[in-house]
Amino acid sequence: MRLEQLPAVAAIEAQVAPFGWSEALFLATLKEGSYDCRVLLLAEEVVGYTISAQVLDEGHLHNLAIHPNYQGRGLGRWLLLEVVNRLTQSGVRVLFLEVRISNIVAMSLYARIGFEQIAIRRDYYPAAYGREDGVIMRLSLNE
Repeated sequence: MRLEQLPAVAAIEAQVAPFGWSEALFLATLKEGSYDCRVLLLAEEVVGYTISAQVLDEGHLHNLAIHPNYQGRGLGRWLLLEVVNRLTQSGVRVLFLEVRISNIVAMSLYARIGFEQIAIRRDYYPAAYGREDGVIMRLSLNE
């Protein structure tokens, strides 16, 4: 992910994630330097992205999104597997993520890859009418 790609990334986020990350948060994450920030390009157009991090033998998927016009084509699965493979090669033994409880499509994708629900964070995310629970999921790697 490069600075000039941030407007496209933020535009995708605004379309797919209610109360999602701002362009300023993407910028801060990119500048911080310890996050792996990647985009998926098709014909030079940003159509998706991932933000992940590694601390010792643990990984965390912070954000993954595909532009609505490109959803349903397996690109989200492909991006997720790229993150999993990259972290596995880096020695990560377990990968965590959090997802809105209402994001059934994402939770289904994560479950198909092998993620398991391990906890619920009550009222974790802002929502249109109050707050929404977050689901913490875990994938064991290198087994």
